[in-house]
Amino acid sequence: MKRITSLFLALFMAPFAVAGFSLFAQDKDTKTFAVSKGGTFELDTKAGEVAASVWDKNEISVTVEYMENADKQYLSMTQTGNNVRVSFQPPELRPRNRIQFRLSIPAEFNLDLRTGGGKVMMASQQSIVGKVRILTGGGEIEIGDVNGDVNLHTGGGDIQTGALAGNADLSAGGGNVRCGFISGAASIRTGGGNIASRGAAKDLNISTGGGAINIEEAGANAIATTGGGNLSVNKSFGKLTLSTGGGAISVRNANGDLSVTTGGGNLTFENVTGSINGHTGAGGINAEISPVNKDTSLETGAGDIDLGLPASAKATVLARIESRMPHDESDITSEFGAPEKGSSNHEKTFLTNGGGPRIILETKVGKIRIRKTT
Repeated sequence: MKRITSLFLALFMAPFAVAGFSLFAQDKDTKTFAVSKGGTFELDTKAGEVAASVWDKNEISVTVEYMENADKQYLSMTQTGNNVRVSFQPPELRPRNRIQFRLSIPAEFNLDLRTGGGKVMMASQQSIVGKVRILTGGGEIEIGDVNGDVNLHTGGGDIQTGALAGNADLSAGGGNVRCGFISGAASIRTGGGNIASRGAAKDLNISTGGGAINIEEAGANAIATTGGGNLSVNKSFGKLTLSTGGGAISVRNANGDLSVTTGGGNLTFENVTGSINGHTGAGGINAEISPVNKDTSLETGAGDIDLGLPASAKATVLARIESRMPHDESDITSEFGAPEKGSSNHEKTFLTNGGGPRIILETKVGKIRIRKTT
């Protein structure tokens, strides 16, 4: 009797098993399109990861993996002229994170990739000639070199790029950003994470809600802001505006005016030709500068100030310690000779080589030293 019952159940369930298999089976779907250089590939999907690579064929190959048969009715792959469009827009929003789109494209082609959630990756050693736009609701983005304008956005995840020969707009809801040198203007933003940039040839605007910022080279004007973290610039050729809610700031090899502010942290300036407006709520200031025909101001709420000037520099240095506690002559010292008449132990004026643009040094609590660098 048991054997008959088991046989009956097996026969009864067989159609449903077959139906279930046809409904949920997953396999690969591949389609190839003949194209020529200069076209646009567009992907618009509500879910899925994207992996793209470049090849030397005048073809685009699209492979879709891990998509249930029931969802394939919502997948379309079409070509209009030299443009190819892939769309996956299912009506319901249940999770489909396993879906993958694997793309092979010519090297000279525009890319417009949008996914509701998933990482988008292109081999870092590969390069593409064309405009690139990548948007993901959540996931990391990684691309290689691009000769063209670039727009990258992720709602949550890291961004990494190679060299970008065009303008760039990079933004992450929360994650680190690391990018190669940008030949055009650039805007780089993250809600919270570190930013490391090789720099930009034109105007550069960088901001993070909280994290460190490192800029290798600013070829024009640059603005960098962090809610809290260290900030450094290794080389610059324009006006710099730098601010952090709390952290150290360092600038090296700068040729241009600087505006630098930190809520608390040390300020370091090396080999700067230009004027500086520098302020820290609490921290030491160490500056080696070559004055120009503009005033410089360095101020700290609590900390020592060390100023280095070339021996031939012409400047009028005003050094002041605001604290009214007793001071002696060693609290403010200069290698350029004695202070001007009327100076005191807490406020002194020095004329280097007959005087020149004003350099104002001010600390509430600390010592001030003025020295020769050459």
